[in-house]
Amino acid sequence: MIKQLTSWRLHIRYEDMTEAFPKRIRTERLLLRPYRWGDIDDLMNYAVDEEWSRYTRPPFPYTRENAREFLADRVALSRPDQKVWCLELNNQMIGDVGFAWHRQSLSAEIAYSLSSEFWNRGLMTEACNVAIDTVFNNDETLNRIYAAIDTRNVASIRVAEKLDMKQEGVLRQNRMQKGQLVDDAWYAILREEWVTK
Repeated sequence: MIKQLTSWRLHIRYEDMTEAFPKRIRTERLLLRPYRWGDIDDLMNYAVDEEWSRYTRPPFPYTRENAREFLADRVALSRPDQKVWCLELNNQMIGDVGFAWHRQSLSAEIAYSLSSEFWNRGLMTEACNVAIDTVFNNDETLNRIYAAIDTRNVASIRVAEKLDMKQEGVLRQNRMQKGQLVDDAWYAILREEWVTK
């Protein structure tokens, strides 16, 4: 049975991270659910797109072997400090939203990705809104959610701003991205800011 979003209050032990959150969440248009092996063709449909790949970490060109390795990680999701939901629209997997927890700082990093075929429809904002709400409502120790976004990725920055995340700064030449040093804009929202939205 698919759970509608409600207010759960659970104290999360990080070794139980993958068990602490609902596996499936419905929004107005999307189903957030775990990855499965059958998503490989949908993944290949958009991961081979150079426009989608431009600001993301997966390699380009993207191969079926890359997709198998990615799904092996996502289907098993053996890292207890992470939670990832893929996004399904009309029975098609079109992207994902996920979190990596940093226990000592009571924070989690959000990352999100969407097939370019579905850009500019508000779908990523819709997915991130419900995902952030879910993690704040399920992990009472979580204080801050942040994103590190390539400064050239205007669409992802726009999503962060629609989520009322505030820019905290820019780390210049912060990491190597496809052979080029890139700047990362850091955006974040605190629990107290989210609950007053």
